[in-house]
Amino acid sequence: GALQCGICGKIMMDPVVAADGFSYERSEIELHLARSNLSPTTKRRLAFLDVVRNNHLKNAIEAWRRDPTHAGGWIASAKEELKCPITMCTMADAVVTGDGHSYERSAIMQWLRRHASSPKSNLPLSSKALITNHNLALLARTIASYE
Repeated sequence: GALQCGICGKIMMDPVVAADGFSYERSEIELHLARSNLSPTTKRRLAFLDVVRNNHLKNAIEAWRRDPTHAGGWIASAKEELKCPITMCTMADAVVTGDGHSYERSAIMQWLRRHASSPKSNLPLSSKALITNHNLALLARTIASYE
């Protein structure tokens, strides 16, 4: 599922995105990357071995944890995490930047043509690299199944 680590299968506490665009529990992916440069999900070589926080997914997981029945009360909060901070529309092609925030790909690409900072924090980005955020797409499909 969208909230589960692709390595251990547990609900994540500290989700990070790897170069393959999938999210993993930080401790699990760091152990994996210490011994392999292959994606645990795709089994393909990773372009880089750094990981990036997945802030939007972490917020959705925290909303899920606050809903004791996990019956769907968390969905309203999680839906907010699917909105691009630039366009305020639901993301169809979510990507994550080096500071851990996710955006609609076209919106952040346009932003980065004119800025070297994060639209969320206004702090400088160490890189303009974008990583596809597969878990947010899976979260959108999960939420749609509840509705």
